[in-house]
Amino acid sequence: MKFLKISSANGRIHAFTLIELLVVIGIIAILLALLVPSLTGMREKANRLKCMSNVRQLVLASINYAGDHNGALPYPNWNNAIGALPNCPPGWAFDAHQKMTGTNTDGALWSYLKDNRVYHCPNDRSPFIPSASLVLKLTSYVMSGWVCGINSTICQSLAPAYAYNYSLFKPRDVLFWEGSSSAMTSSGDLSSTPNEGMTFRHNSSGAYACFDGHADLISSNDYVATVYNNKTTRDQFWCNPRSDSGH
Repeated sequence: MKFLKISSANGRIHAFTLIELLVVIGIIAILLALLVPSLTGMREKANRLKCMSNVRQLVLASINYAGDHNGALPYPNWNNAIGALPNCPPGWAFDAHQKMTGTNTDGALWSYLKDNRVYHCPNDRSPFIPSASLVLKLTSYVMSGWVCGINSTICQSLAPAYAYNYSLFKPRDVLFWEGSSSAMTSSGDLSSTPNEGMTFRHNSSGAYACFDGHADLISSNDYVATVYNNKTTRDQFWCNPRSDSGH
C-alpha cells in the first residue's frame, strides 16, 4: 500500500509506503514512552513543592494571626463541642458556631490567605462522602493538637483564646501536617495528636511545616519509627509546651 507525500524541494508528489508510516509512528511512540515518565516526575515534583508551600503558608498565617491576638495561636478546631461554646473564637479552618458548608471562609486564617487552594494538597483526590464529616472537603491538613494541649479541660482553661501562645513552642516544632483522613472523619475536627497518622501522598512521604516556617517531607517509614512509636521523647511532633517530655 502506498500513500502520497510532497517533496519540500520541488513540490512534486511522491508515494511513501505503509512500512515507512509505521516506522514513523513507532519512533513517535518510543519518544512518548521516554517523555511520559519524565513529565510525570516533573508534575509530582511540582505538586510536592506546592504542598510544602501550602503548609508553610498555613504556618505563616497562624503566626500573623497570633501577632494580631496578643500572641495567641488560632483555636485548632479541637473538639467541635468546645469550638461551639459561645465565647470560643473560630477555629483555624472553620467556625463551629456556623453550619459547616465545606468552605473555609469562616475560618480564622481565611482573612490572611483568601485562597482555598492553600488548604488542599494538589494530590489530594479524596472523594466527598456525604455520610462522613465535611472536614475532608475543607482541607488536606491538620493543626497540631498541642496548640490547645490535646486535652479538653486544658483547652477550656486557655479561654478566651482556647490556644497557647506561639512563643511557648520551639522554632522547629511542627504546627501543620497532611492529616490522616480516617482520623479527620472519625473525630470531625481538624487537629490531631502526632500518632493519629499522616497521609503520604508524595512517593510515600507527607508534608509538614514548623513554627519557623520551615517545610519538609517525612517518609512513612520514618514517621512510624520516630513519631508514631515515640512514647516518651520530645521531638518536632511531640511538642507539648507544658511537658519536658513533649507528651
